[in-house]
Amino acid sequence: MFSEDNFLTYDDFSAAYIGYSNNYWERYNGASGGVLTAALKYIIRKKIVEKVIIVRFYNGKFEYYITNSINKIDKSKGSVYMPIYYNHIWSQIEKK
Repeated sequence: MFSEDNFLTYDDFSAAYIGYSNNYWERYNGASGGVLTAALKYIIRKKIVEKVIIVRFYNGKFEYYITNSINKIDKSKGSVYMPIYYNHIWSQIEKK
């Protein structure tokens, strides 16, 4: 169980950070202050990675998919609170 009472005494972590996107739209429309959206767009733009795996709503369900599109990263912002199966993504990763 994790609660505010035991947070400060919990000794099984090395660091904790807080942050948010400097972009107003990302910050207020994304999940958790838009940090992940901003980070994914940054690593794509700086060519630190070629592609990222994100979640989209497709054919009536949520699924993981691979993209390097800043526009698609923007469209996938937000939280998904349901199980998402990632078995199909492994074959795509192995091919690349």
